Amino acid sequence: MSTDIEPVPIRQRGSIDVEIAPELGADGKPTAGGWRWIGRKLRDKMPTRTARKPGGARDYITARQVQQRLDDIVGPGNWSTNQRVIRADHPVAIAVGLAIYGVWKWDVGYSNNPDAVDEWLEDTDEQSGEVKTSRNRAYEDEPLKAAFSDGLKRAAVNWGIGRFLYPEMR
Repeated sequence: MSTDIEPVPIRQRGSIDVEIAPELGADGKPTAGGWRWIGRKLRDKMPTRTARKPGGARDYITARQVQQRLDDIVGPGNWSTNQRVIRADHPVAIAVGLAIYGVWKWDVGYSNNPDAVDEWLEDTDEQSGEVKTSRNRAYEDEPLKAAFSDGLKRAAVNWGIGRFLYPEMR
């Protein structure tokens, strides 16, 4: 079955104008209006996770959410990252750059729980008296990955992603 109906671009469907991408100039880079559109879209709130720690609960986003936001707003081919190890010993520190259309913004990420020690902990069950051993859960098994993820999220804040999580930036 064949039809002669041509698809209508999203912008012209119905009575609602839908923004689907930033305005790009002849050079393939965003125009001033395109950068404003990107900035607005990157700053939009997004789903969060909650970490419950001794200091209280706090919301956070993951590095994968940052990557998905960038893919959705500017497209997978229009952003990139770079990293430089600043400190390879524990606690690890990595400078992470995030470029959108070739414009770089940098920040530093750190491994989690820098004071945690890789050790086995013993705990005695009060009822049975049985001694159980477990690895210190606070110790970071992959400090380079943790530092990169932290740095990516911090660099993303420079672009507006996740700023809603910081009360002083609302």
